[in-house]
Amino acid sequence: MDLVEFWTICKQRLSLYMPSEVYSAYVTHMRLSAGQVGTDEIRIRLEVPTRQAQEYIELHWLATLYKVAADVQSRSVRFELHTAAGEVLPDSVGPSPLNPALLPAYRFDNFVIEDNNRQAYTMARAIAKDPTSASIPTQIVLQGAVGSGKTHLVQAICHALHDDDQETGVCVWTQAISLTSLEAQGSQRSALDRVHVLLVDDIQALEDRPTVAKRLAQVLDERRRRGQRTVLATDRSVRRLTRLPEELQRALRDAFQLALLPANERFRERVV
Repeated sequence: MDLVEFWTICKQRLSLYMPSEVYSAYVTHMRLSAGQVGTDEIRIRLEVPTRQAQEYIELHWLATLYKVAADVQSRSVRFELHTAAGEVLPDSVGPSPLNPALLPAYRFDNFVIEDNNRQAYTMARAIAKDPTSASIPTQIVLQGAVGSGKTHLVQAICHALHDDDQETGVCVWTQAISLTSLEAQGSQRSALDRVHVLLVDDIQALEDRPTVAKRLAQVLDERRRRGQRTVLATDRSVRRLTRLPEELQRALRDAFQLALLPANERFRERVV
């Protein structure tokens, strides 16, 4: 088969693994830009609309992409993702790494509540209702494996706050891996300082980015002293994040920790 047919089949199979809203927001906008077929290896170059989209796919779905590619044909495949300068995802990606891809379906009204996530859901609802309430911890860490629903919850908080208050900066959701400008303590840090509710997903991605992790620890300390709400999410327990700088480990240990326990397969299929 040629490269176009190969990529078309891979995309079709990816749709079986990915939530429909994730597939629509990311994969439908990916384009085969170049490729080379060798005797033992196929090289595929894929264009994605934004840097944030590239980082999201590489962090969450690249392994799945390689799996479906291996199912399609036997030769080794190497994927390279690159961005299309000047293009953005329609309706999904904002003008900056902050709120890069709030998925429309990640709202409270379609979150499946079960015993393994009820406490985290209740806390998320409380934050969305009144983030200034003294009964809510200043900093919260949601811990749960892929598919447990933690990203759904943190994005639902942001959706609810934006629906209730159109004030710019009332809430920001971002992936930890997108906080690279913290290395320079630039304008992004000012935005993180000002926002009323800060939601940072996939904290574990900072284990290999110590400079960003240390800057984030400073931001968290300053937000805690000002009484601003921050919700962080990680795919493992805080005590297992041993490669994070001590400053950030300490901030996470001091936060209110909530676990989303592993879901059964029926629940997982509905959340993932």
